[in-house]
Amino acid sequence: MSITGHQTLLFTVHHIDNSLTTPNKVNVITTDFEQFTNKLFMQDLSAANKRSFKFSRESSEVAQIVNDLVNNVDNPNFNSTFEAKTDLLAERLLDVQQKVAQRHPGINPPKNGSLVVVFQKQNDKINILLSKIDQAIFLNLEDALYKSGLPDEKATQKTCSISYHLVDDKYEIASIIVSDTKPKISLFWSEDFLELKELTSDEHNTTTAFTAIENVISSYVKRKSRGDYTELRNNLVGYFQTRQSFRLDDMIDYVIGEYRPDNQEIDISKLKEKLNKLPEKNHFDTSFNIVSSQIKARFKRTYKVSEKIELRTSDYIEDLKNVIVAKEDPEYGNKILVIRNISEDIYNTFKGQED
Repeated sequence: MSITGHQTLLFTVHHIDNSLTTPNKVNVITTDFEQFTNKLFMQDLSAANKRSFKFSRESSEVAQIVNDLVNNVDNPNFNSTFEAKTDLLAERLLDVQQKVAQRHPGINPPKNGSLVVVFQKQNDKINILLSKIDQAIFLNLEDALYKSGLPDEKATQKTCSISYHLVDDKYEIASIIVSDTKPKISLFWSEDFLELKELTSDEHNTTTAFTAIENVISSYVKRKSRGDYTELRNNLVGYFQTRQSFRLDDMIDYVIGEYRPDNQEIDISKLKEKLNKLPEKNHFDTSFNIVSSQIKARFKRTYKVSEKIELRTSDYIEDLKNVIVAKEDPEYGNKILVIRNISEDIYNTFKGQED
């Protein structure tokens, strides 16, 4: 199905059933598919778990199919070309899912569902969206029968968005973004089916993300409240130390969540807004595997307590506010630090000082 004029919009749906030998092409008869495809693009854009990729080889099947579509976009028979090429994509996905199920019989195979392919050309840009969608069961109110269909909200399981820009009369890839509703992007989708390679390594993502987040907390919070800064930075260390994988929304919830700052000048919603903008601004993925060894040295922090005493932390400290407490001696007015849960050895070392 397609719309032409100021833009070209094409749309195909194939049902992928691991028990069948071929995909089942769905005949879509509706006037609302443009609205549905726009929702797919919006859901893909707002996906929390997405990473940048590139084709591992330009000679791979999916790369060649996509390039054929882009190179023939102005051909009068493009609609037929699109239909034929999306048939090939559906056949490939079914084949990949069946092979994955055969290789790993003890693990749940990739789910049955629908492959939706959307081709959009508008002005000097082309967007191609491949979306794996769960089918939904609904009760048809006209005939009171249960039927299957595509869900209207939160439809996508996995997506691949490939964008092209026109440069000197030739379309060039601007980005390949893959998303997944799972915490980690499924390898059968990104590697086996799409034959993609991550554009940014986990090591680079870990270092870049930690640095960018730490800088925002420092620049926005530290100048207003050193206490709030210390607490939030400690939470950041805890996230990167205890989590195996990074997801932007999960990180923000862990580090900030419902945190109530001591200094009321700190706007938590504004801080979250700043953090949400970091991946695009600082060029790191919204989801990746954390390589904590890359930043372990950054976990350490040294505080100069006095001219001759330093306090050093090496890792995340749970409930930091109640472990290290700053007080004022009510009798003499001296500023003191109380450190709870110290070791027996250090306790005995300094015990006599009070006497």
